[in-house]
Amino acid sequence: MVGPSGRRVAAFGRPERSAGGGVPSTGAAGGWRRFLDPDGKRPTAFLDLGGWQAGAVGGVAPGSVAGRRQVPRVRAGRDLRGRCAGTSGHPGWGVPWSTCLDVRVFLAAASDFLATDPVGHTILLTEAAYLEATTPGGGNSARGAARVDGGAAGRGAAGVDGGVAGQGGGVGAGKGRRPAVGDDRGFGWWTDEFGVVGAAFVRAPNHPPVLTLVPDEALPSLVDVLAGVRCLGVDGRDAERVASAWRERTGVVLEERFRVALCRLIGLREGVREPGRSRRATQADRELVVGWFHELMAASPGDTSDLAYVIDEPLRYGGLTLWEVDGRPVAMAGRSRVVAGMTRVSASYAPDSDTGAVFAAACAEAAQVAEHVLVLTADVAAHRALGFEKVLDRVTLEVVA
Repeated sequence: MVGPSGRRVAAFGRPERSAGGGVPSTGAAGGWRRFLDPDGKRPTAFLDLGGWQAGAVGGVAPGSVAGRRQVPRVRAGRDLRGRCAGTSGHPGWGVPWSTCLDVRVFLAAASDFLATDPVGHTILLTEAAYLEATTPGGGNSARGAARVDGGAAGRGAAGVDGGVAGQGGGVGAGKGRRPAVGDDRGFGWWTDEFGVVGAAFVRAPNHPPVLTLVPDEALPSLVDVLAGVRCLGVDGRDAERVASAWRERTGVVLEERFRVALCRLIGLREGVREPGRSRRATQADRELVVGWFHELMAASPGDTSDLAYVIDEPLRYGGLTLWEVDGRPVAMAGRSRVVAGMTRVSASYAPDSDTGAVFAAACAEAAQVAEHVLVLTADVAAHRALGFEKVLDRVTLEVVA
């Protein structure tokens, strides 16, 4: 496994002892130490002791490495309450899931994996990037996300990102800077026997976990790590396997509550030309778009979208598009920051519900800055007519009462 500094680190295991029974010396300046897998039969990874320390099971924490940011230690192989999450008979090592509460630690471990499929991992990437950008004293402010996604392919005010992720409903479940009280955030990643990350989850504050695809061998321990959750956001291809794993291991029945399509822009198709033009919203437009935000929320009772998340952050990075007629703004549409070459078009609203022109304009702008322009929607046909194609489904699984 390669750490953020480019050094190989041990994903899990125990030091291999020399023939005399002692741990091989690595020298004061560090060096390479071979690790055995839990059954003690073969080396699984190597640890560069120069500036890195092994976690309790498999996490690693950077020491003082010149030119690199430092992140806290990882509570590896344990669930979010500190209990051992693995099923291995060897306590203390050999557990493939690592968890933490710090998004920077998570991204140091799992960002490369998430970036291998920016389309399939869109929700995790944008959630984690936004949380990193808004974490005090950390993160790259150029990274972020937008939570209110979808709808706006034609006529309508609302998107549907939150419901698909298992994180709310209505127009989407946005967060912004939520209070720390009751903050139940958590992050996890699974590594195979060679220390390669192969699955992950993100639990944004006050929202259920959102999963990547999860290999069969990682599912039982994932159930332990996420014990007690009542709602999950999963890739549609994994819905049956995840529900089956929960039922077999805990007796808990998870059923599909919501399903929505993730669509990718292939080539924007021009519709009927509407009068007006698009422009990027600025701080001077804040009073107007804040008013629209409140109208949007009033139409979606129970939606948890946050003003800072939907309006203020996009204003900072130029992610809000306005449609003007005769110089007067009549509609808005937002997009997430670009993460791993991907962005999602989102949060479309117009007082008269006519969002077609502004949505198309936002898509055109997004295509100029990102390789992958995405939308989460329940209306695949409408988006197909605009030049999108369906990639996959996101499904919300919920515990049967």
